[in-house]
This record gives sequence, C-alpha cells and structure tokens, in this order.
Amino acid sequence: MEYTSRVRRGMTVAVVSLLVLGCGLTELLYPQSTRQPPITATKPPTTSPLGGSTPTDTPGPPDAPAPTSTSTTTPQPAAAATDTPQPPPADTATPTATPTLPGLRIETFDVQMADAPGGGKLINCFWSTSGASHVQVFVGVRQRFPVWQEGEPDGSASFEVAETLYDMPKVTITAFGSGGGEATEAVTLDWHCSHTYFFAGSLDVPALCPSGDWTTAQGAQQTFQGGAMLWIPGVDGGDRIYALYDDGSWQSFPDSWEEGMPSHDPSIVPPAGLVQPVRGFGKVWREHASVRDELDWGTAHESSVVILHQRQASESLGGVQFIHPAAADLLELSGLGGSGSTWRAIQ
Repeated sequence: MEYTSRVRRGMTVAVVSLLVLGCGLTELLYPQSTRQPPITATKPPTTSPLGGSTPTDTPGPPDAPAPTSTSTTTPQPAAAATDTPQPPPADTATPTATPTLPGLRIETFDVQMADAPGGGKLINCFWSTSGASHVQVFVGVRQRFPVWQEGEPDGSASFEVAETLYDMPKVTITAFGSGGGEATEAVTLDWHCSHTYFFAGSLDVPALCPSGDWTTAQGAQQTFQGGAMLWIPGVDGGDRIYALYDDGSWQSFPDSWEEGMPSHDPSIVPPAGLVQPVRGFGKVWREHASVRDELDWGTAHESSVVILHQRQASESLGGVQFIHPAAADLLELSGLGGSGSTWRAIQ
C-alpha cells in the first residue's frame, strides 16, 4: 500500500510539471503583444485672412478599412431603463396654418394679382375664417414700412403696390381668435425683381432685390500689408476709393486726385520690398491716418482691373453693395463706409 501511494504521488507531480512546462513553452513560443497601434497626429484647418478657411488633409490611421455603410444616422448609446415613462419627441414640422385655439381656423384665403394701370401690381385678397374676431393681411414687398390692412373675420382687401423689394413676395393672413390664439396662412406671389444680380446662376442671391442694374468699370486695385484698396469710377455719381481692412471693416472716400497733383511724397521712404501708394490711392493714404495705420505699406504697385458693382435695394441709408474685381472673390460690403461698416469675401 505504501509503495502504491508513492507511485501515485510521483505520477501526480510529473503531470503537474508537464502542465507548467507546457504553459511556459507556449508563452515563450507565442508571446502576447502589449504595444498599442501608433497614434496619427491631426492638424487643425488653417484660416486665410482674405480667402476664408483652407482645409488641411487629415491622415487617418494606417491600413484603415474603407467604410461600407452609406447611412447618415449616427448610432446613439442605449438609454438606461427607468420606471418613469418618457414623453414622445416633439414634432419639429412647421405647419402653414397654426391655430392655437380649438375652432379657430382659416377656411379660405385667395389672392389674385394683376398689373395696375399706372404700373406696379393690384393685389386682391379674399378670405373666410371660423372662430376669429378679426384678421390682419400683410403684403411682404417692403423691408421697413409694411403694407397691411386689418379686416373682419370674413372679407376682402385690395392693395396697389408700385414695386417689390423681394423676389416672389408672400401675402400672409393672420386670424386672431376672440378668446385668444392665432392662425396664419401665406400665399406666394409670382412677382420677380425688376433687376437681376450679376452673380445669379453662379452664387446664391439675396432675398432682397437689386436696386438697379450692375455697372462694369475699368478700375484699379492694390494690395497692402493690412488689406487692399479699390478704385471704382462712376459709383454713386462719382469716382470712389474703397479701403478694405483685414479686420473686416472698410472705409470709402471720394477720389479727389487730379492730373497735375503730386503723385507721391518723395520724403516718405518705404522699407525694402514695400511701396508707397501713388495718385488717388496715395492721396487718401497720406491724408487719412486711419487708412495709413490700418493698411500700412503697399505690397505691390496698383494695377488696372475690371470691376463689377451693384447695390442691393434698401429703405435705409447704407445697405449692401456687391463688388467683384476680375479674377478675385465677390465682395459684400455692408454699411456707409465708416464706423460699423463690414465686408466679407463670398467664395
């Protein structure tokens, strides 16, 4: 019996030793890697002062598989279960009629438009409502001075309008409930602007119409350390010089330089590689410290360029104007050309 027990104990020790030896060989022959895949650095997009944002290619991880799904839905993590029932998601659709009182609604709204004898349009509106105390009808052809009438729950109204400042304006009726609440409905008129923008078809156009046709002029331009200058003849009844600053502001000056005047100041010596502006640009630059401080020195001599110019319709001073030097971005200028005036380049 003692001999048999010794044999069994010896066999057990041998089996355990073989198992330990096997695990050690496995670890030696097939070691587990603890290295992480390399992290690829990404570079944020850079911004160009005048040309807008310039995207920078961001490399992905090496050997990353191409995505196969075309779904645009981003999966969200599952919400934890709770005993409190959650309300259904709100409806984000915006109806054309929005009654907020039971029984308040616009039954009919008919709009008819015809040419007026003296020019412009004659707009006739007819309506019927339920649960309303009165209505208001607005014709959306103005920017600041609305064209509207107030009427009975059922009735009609006529408007004679000389022009529209908006392309395809809307006529809107709002019914007011006797106990509160409102309901609205709108009809779009087939009435286009009298003029078109010179960039229509290549860029999105504003809702406001142009104030007139665009002009094409042989102008001039010059780049500076802090912006640019443009000379456009025949703008607002005269020749004008625009100073566009890199901070997005701008100023405008009448061009008062004439032949025979000094073209530059020889006592002003620019640093190497930079230039002093001459003629009309130089006169404005020398006489206005704000222009000189903002623009600094010219980086090139002025050059001739074809410039398109057009104003947007406005019922207030200033407004918006569009300037497009050849082979450059379309420029949108807002304001009068003084304090608070801004400009931006439209790609």
